[in-house]
Amino acid sequence: MSINRWRENLGIFYDKNQLVQRRELPSFVKNAECRLVLSRNCRNTHEIATTAGRPIDVKPVLWSKALNGDKPALHIVTERDILIDKLDHLVRKYSVEGIPPDQITILTAKTEEKSIISGLEKIARWSLVGSREENKILFTTARKFKGLESIAVIIIDVDADTFSSPEDRNLFYVGSSRAMSYLDIVCVLNSSMLNELGKTLSGEQVIRNAASKVASALKVRIVIDGISGGVESPRKENEYVDDSAESKEVSDNNNCINKLKEDFNRDMINYHQERKMRGYSATIVDSEFQKGLSGYDIAILLADGKPRSGFKNLANLGLLDYSIEALVINTKYSQLFPEELRKACTKLLDQYR
Repeated sequence: MSINRWRENLGIFYDKNQLVQRRELPSFVKNAECRLVLSRNCRNTHEIATTAGRPIDVKPVLWSKALNGDKPALHIVTERDILIDKLDHLVRKYSVEGIPPDQITILTAKTEEKSIISGLEKIARWSLVGSREENKILFTTARKFKGLESIAVIIIDVDADTFSSPEDRNLFYVGSSRAMSYLDIVCVLNSSMLNELGKTLSGEQVIRNAASKVASALKVRIVIDGISGGVESPRKENEYVDDSAESKEVSDNNNCINKLKEDFNRDMINYHQERKMRGYSATIVDSEFQKGLSGYDIAILLADGKPRSGFKNLANLGLLDYSIEALVINTKYSQLFPEELRKACTKLLDQYR
């Protein structure tokens, strides 16, 4: 095809809200004779599209077959080590839900060099890489990831500066709109930084509940890990903060989930002690408990529906009723684990009983 014919058939698609590499549209786009507006979002769930558009006042217009999904979560932690633990937990959770590592992307709202995880080589058992590779997790900037997509996106290095100018807000829109099904935002903030974020997003100079303002501004659920000092009282992990009626309903449901997790953690300890009394030493579980992981986190880590050596030893001792898999498939805890995982654990137990 000649270059002239190629030009005649050239179509250029762009989103003015993703103009983050330069300040103005190229003249050949701005002065094009024919411009059609494609307004429907065909990538995100309704919830992700809503969160992505909130800072720039864009309301999602989704195609008729668009799916509803989980409300994006904004996790607030106080230090780097807790952030890494949070990333570890999120990545393992995605993995349990069947998402391959190369469809999990971590985006920084800053640059790789200025990111709080600069120099980090692994999350969970997967390597972090700068370009997409099979069985590895991509870590890059929101700016570089423009035009691409991932089933699950985790955005880090978010603070008041992320929303301080129209260009910065557009960059948040770019990053968050890359997520197809799951969006998590993880921030390292103390109380004063959380307060500044709340004021920046709400446009108010004096605010009482910064977390609630953030939740309402971005339409996210807030997960706070131990914020203290002047603005927010200390809160347990997974307590949602939002003033809206919708979020209060979500909070009630989350309280129910938290109660189930507490019961599960207690049962995990009881099962672990019972196994020991009956002659089985679960050294891996001991090690994970010593690291401070909860019983639920250990189940997410170990229960994958595959026959571990410890599982086989339990089978030989006739103690499968005290296995992690047996607890995972308990109908009481059906809300805690994906159906695919519960089916895999059931199949494994049936195979070895």
